[in-house]
Amino acid sequence: MMDLIRPLGPGFTLASLLAMFVCGCADDGAESGGGSVTGGKGAGGDGSGAASAGGGQTDGGGATVGGGGGGSQGPCEPGTSESCYSGEASTLDVGSCHAGTRTCNDAGTGFGECAGEVVPSADSCATVADENCDGELSVCTGNTQWSEGYGNDDSGAGSERASDIGVDAQGNIYMAGDFNELFDLGAAGAFDAGGTQDAFVMKLTPDGEPIWVHPIASTGSAHVSELAVDADGNVAVVGTFSKDLDAGAGVMPGETLYWKVFLVALTSDGDLRFGKVFGSSGGSHSGNGVAVDVDGRIAITGGVGSGINFGGNQLNTTGNSDVFVAVFDDQGEHIMSKRFGDASGQVGQGVAFMPDGDVVVAGDAYGQIDFGGGPLASAGLSDAFVARLDGTTLEHVWSERFGDSLNQDGLSLATDASGNIALATYGSSATSSAVDFGGGAVNGYFYIVKLDADGGFGWARGSTGLRGISRVHFDGLGSLIAVGAGEGPLDLGGGPLESFGFSYDILVAKFDLQSGDHIWSRLVADSNQQASLQQAHGVDTDANGNLLVAGYFFGNINFGDGELVSGQGFGGSDVFLAKLEP
Repeated sequence: MMDLIRPLGPGFTLASLLAMFVCGCADDGAESGGGSVTGGKGAGGDGSGAASAGGGQTDGGGATVGGGGGGSQGPCEPGTSESCYSGEASTLDVGSCHAGTRTCNDAGTGFGECAGEVVPSADSCATVADENCDGELSVCTGNTQWSEGYGNDDSGAGSERASDIGVDAQGNIYMAGDFNELFDLGAAGAFDAGGTQDAFVMKLTPDGEPIWVHPIASTGSAHVSELAVDADGNVAVVGTFSKDLDAGAGVMPGETLYWKVFLVALTSDGDLRFGKVFGSSGGSHSGNGVAVDVDGRIAITGGVGSGINFGGNQLNTTGNSDVFVAVFDDQGEHIMSKRFGDASGQVGQGVAFMPDGDVVVAGDAYGQIDFGGGPLASAGLSDAFVARLDGTTLEHVWSERFGDSLNQDGLSLATDASGNIALATYGSSATSSAVDFGGGAVNGYFYIVKLDADGGFGWARGSTGLRGISRVHFDGLGSLIAVGAGEGPLDLGGGPLESFGFSYDILVAKFDLQSGDHIWSRLVADSNQQASLQQAHGVDTDANGNLLVAGYFFGNINFGDGELVSGQGFGGSDVFLAKLEP
């Protein structure tokens, strides 16, 4: 109202002033729908005094604030627009909050809804943004919702390990791994490997209760490396085995002295869709990575140690080990396959599909590897590589190599619906490296790297401590998650994380997708402060951004909701599964 307490200009009389109140108009401001007159000219404002639906006022920058969503009544120039904001004035241009725009209707009787504004909302741990616009970032720590251990053999020799995990649209959890003695999961079944190593795939409720378990038995040893879940809950796993394998439809022969690759696909109910084995005598093979696209196609990668045929042409190694990439349809029929490498030794560790169907493969390579864009030569020992291949021919699109004179092992790969690519390495060297991923040299024992769809550098973060990352995952909510093993003290951007003893601890870390800024990180160690081995090998997120983390542990661990004891205290490793807040 202070605008009205001022000297009257030329031509103003008491009668005209009274008339102005009666008609609801003013020389530079119109009355708002709820009663207060707005329009005092502020910095950047035009003083037009447009009405606000809920009785808003104009802030110093000219935006009408506190006035609701629009639809106010009062004269305005048809088609004209102005800034508007319905949040508290103190939150405007703080954090994520900003003004929108509203436009005068064709009749000139008022403004429409405020479009494009962002008003305060609850802070989300899925981002590093200030969503409630109080000027402070939310403190996100990945707090534990629950954790469970699986494995109950009391002989001292039995061990169970989880190697990967996936979550479907309903929040059901799929986990894969291996076991070598009795693995009793109650109503879901009890299985005895009898001293050999068998693999398993299991489905659990969103609360971690086992629903079904599908064993993959071997007369020698079977190990699942990675798991992929499609939109319908169908599961595909890839792995490596010796001797003979039975995935549920009869024995598939292997080799006594050499390792072969297996690919097993199941329905969401745990029924076998198909099982296939690949490899030949004269050298060992490894199946390390698997991915499923929106059409149900399945891609796998690993290492070729001798001749191998996935259903197309024979692929023969040029030396110790070469990278293979093979793609199948949803029935397991071969579509295409290729081999890459020289005599020095290369292996594929991770594979993923791009949104357009192209295939991305990552791994590590000694010597030179050429995906069709020219040789990528190692800078010393093994270097990490990433290559994008055409989704219909596996022809070269682009490829990159990263490394220095030490070992860099490209262990994990992920893509998202926007075409972002994440690569993580495992530090097999006890000496830190200095690697340039495109933005200058980064020091560390292991690395987490984000690239764009063309292989361009996004960001890279190196660890000051030992061990490395087993899996990376995009949560679809603006964050990148990495899990693995750490030997502290290590720092991923949130300050030093300390570990107990001189062994591996469970490492979980979360970063902002766009900037690479640290959101939170945790080390979960032996709760009795012993030098026991704990590792995370799988991570996925549900629709709400909650993290599901799986792996295995020796000794005792505590995520904060109670102690888990492996092997009933008799030794051996047990599987763990934990659900963490975003």
